[in-house]
Amino acid sequence: MKKWLIILTCMVAGIGCIYDIQPAIIESGNLECGYEGGLFTVPVIMDRGCKVVSDQSWCIVSSDSDSKLIVNVAANDSFEDRSATIIMFTKRAREEMHILQKSAPLLVIRSDNEEVPGKGGLITINVESNIEYSATALQDWIDEIQSAGKHTYSIQQNSLNEDRTGAIEFSAKDGSVDTVFRFVQKANSTLIIPNTLYELSSDAARVEVEVQTNLNPDIIISEDWICALDNTANPEHLFTFLVEKNDLGEERVGKITFIDHETKMEGYVVIRQQAAAYMVIYEDYIQLDAQQCVFSVGIYTNIEYTVSCNKAWINLETSYKTDNHSRVFSVLSNDGFTARSAKIVITPVAGGIGSKEIVVRQAGRPASISIRHHADIFAAPLLSGDTKQCLVDWGDGIQEPYSDFLSHQYEKKEAGYTVVLKTGNAEGLTIRDLADIEILDFSNLLPEKTTTNQ
Repeated sequence: MKKWLIILTCMVAGIGCIYDIQPAIIESGNLECGYEGGLFTVPVIMDRGCKVVSDQSWCIVSSDSDSKLIVNVAANDSFEDRSATIIMFTKRAREEMHILQKSAPLLVIRSDNEEVPGKGGLITINVESNIEYSATALQDWIDEIQSAGKHTYSIQQNSLNEDRTGAIEFSAKDGSVDTVFRFVQKANSTLIIPNTLYELSSDAARVEVEVQTNLNPDIIISEDWICALDNTANPEHLFTFLVEKNDLGEERVGKITFIDHETKMEGYVVIRQQAAAYMVIYEDYIQLDAQQCVFSVGIYTNIEYTVSCNKAWINLETSYKTDNHSRVFSVLSNDGFTARSAKIVITPVAGGIGSKEIVVRQAGRPASISIRHHADIFAAPLLSGDTKQCLVDWGDGIQEPYSDFLSHQYEKKEAGYTVVLKTGNAEGLTIRDLADIEILDFSNLLPEKTTTNQ
């Protein structure tokens, strides 16, 4: 390679400055470099008194000897060519060398339309470039409708149930640079619930509701016995709910609504939960007198059941009209002196609940003596033992509890009166005066518990 020798003489107080540059790198005292910049070494012949500076911050010059300069040129990312001047000087003379740097091949795109709704629309792309380029839509659902500095495209409706990405490529015709503008088109708004009815038993349950949607719907629950879990991280669009056990005696219904307020789209599901099987009977013991009677038992239940009794003197009656929760039983009179017991059993047909038992006790015929007399004042017989349940009926419409030495004066004179003494659990009696007594009837008295003294 031929070498040019350029001698610059600066005659200042006998001090000179000389540099020698290869012609292939520097032409007519200039150094040309590409937009990438770089580090360049420039051979020179330079006096020790010579100083070197650059007039641009992007061009830094230094020297570590009298025979070369080191020039560090930064990359040029602007749209224009630029130049810097390297000055070599002494006190009385100076020489210049120019650094010429090309501009970068730039292709800059800007747009505010990085997201497009599912129904479609227009996007506009602003392009700044210092080179020739071409633009190409990479999807067939993107149509260019204008190209004059600003590129406008029509985006077709997204018929999918998910978002999709579109891209438009801008390429330099000389192949030096290319860039791609990407945008997201939202899926067409959907909110579909395949199964809208969930029928549950009375037990607590976990329910997963499938909601096919690309929205983020709010959840509205009509009943406090249904609660929602956190479903934000569920990729299968399954919304999970907890349903409490139904301890009530009747079926219950709840509603879960999914609603997107922005699109006003909504859907709902119905939760129908059966009542828990139950049977409530408040009576477990019934005490009856000896007389023939009927009584009712309240049976509160939501299941089918059967009724049975182990004694023939109690029968379930069907002719009586009662409310839906009552069953009526008829009882024959107890003609004996001894109390008797029976057991009524209510048994669920389907099981799952235990049988309920009711004990029925019927008192025996009450023990008593009848005394026919014609006295104006009559003294009741004396009783011994337990007299708490003893009662005296004086035969004139007046009754009173028994007490020792009890007597009664009749207000009206009648031909006679019949006194009935209900002896209850008394163990003995003494009749104090037989003078006015006409008849003594002991037929209703328990002989094993009573003795007679005159």
